[in-house]
Amino acid sequence: MPHARNRNPSPIPEVTWDTGLKEMNETWKGAIACLGVAVFFVMTIGIIYWQVVDQPNKNWILKGNYSGLIWERRTQSLVLQTLTEDKTYVEIDVGNVGNPDVEMPFVRNLCWLNKTEFCYTWDSVAEVKISLEVNEETETECYSITWSPVHCHVELKDCFSMANVSWYGGGGVQNQSWPINEQNITMQPFVVSNLKDNPSGFGSVLERYFLGSSGVAVFVSPEVPLQMGMESRHHFCLQSPSSLERTPLQYTVCVGRNLRAVHQAVQKQLSLPRQLPDMDMLRLPFWKLLASVDSGLKVERELRIFSNRLRRHQLSEGVISLNEHSTTLLADMVDPS
Repeated sequence: MPHARNRNPSPIPEVTWDTGLKEMNETWKGAIACLGVAVFFVMTIGIIYWQVVDQPNKNWILKGNYSGLIWERRTQSLVLQTLTEDKTYVEIDVGNVGNPDVEMPFVRNLCWLNKTEFCYTWDSVAEVKISLEVNEETETECYSITWSPVHCHVELKDCFSMANVSWYGGGGVQNQSWPINEQNITMQPFVVSNLKDNPSGFGSVLERYFLGSSGVAVFVSPEVPLQMGMESRHHFCLQSPSSLERTPLQYTVCVGRNLRAVHQAVQKQLSLPRQLPDMDMLRLPFWKLLASVDSGLKVERELRIFSNRLRRHQLSEGVISLNEHSTTLLADMVDPS
């Protein structure tokens, strides 16, 4: 009996469509996954480039009504300018914070909710906080800057440029000049010293106040220890001493429409009263006690003897002057530390 064969009535050969669709879907999935990885890689490179390379050299970090504070990335400095950028009040070099050989990227404000404050942790070495206070009455704007070390034994130093600014103030020196731009002083504690024993030190007149001809004033908090140094025609520097107490560096920079306005506004903020000395003292006789003693008690004894001698000669009204050695002995009696 003949064998019957199944015949396909259609001229198109049979094809397994399910298998083909699966292979096609797997191919598209792989292509889409590769495309996603490529897009993610390009975005990552773009973000890194934006953060490291394509950032502007200048970034505004605080703005007042007519002035603002700029972070200059290339020079690692804070620049105080007008908002129109047609005038620079002062440039403050802070490059020694962290590693001065590494260029710091764009700084982010950690206090961004407050438009009058700027906060940042500087390379895990120091924290900086800048507060802006605008005085509408005096038309001055003050930036209070506080550097706080994160670790102990950290020296914080900010240097104020003398470029196009004549500076006045600070401490008296042996060869005093005005403005102070021509002076050279090694970094040292900002304290009174005997210029005869220390010719390169500071004299008996000290004030933590500096006035610049561009309409800027700088005054340092009296509550913190301070060191100061100057490099002729370049800058003067304020520095906190290295210690276990993590001593902060705290000062305020004020700007005004002109030099007179900012000076008068700052005088109202300084804690010490600005009063003339007792003019009657200048009309009295001036006596100088020449005593070579080695203790505060002996200085007091010499003072009593000298005062009684003046009374015997009816010369009781007057001013008795002591040399620095005798003054130091008396001061040690009051504060033995």
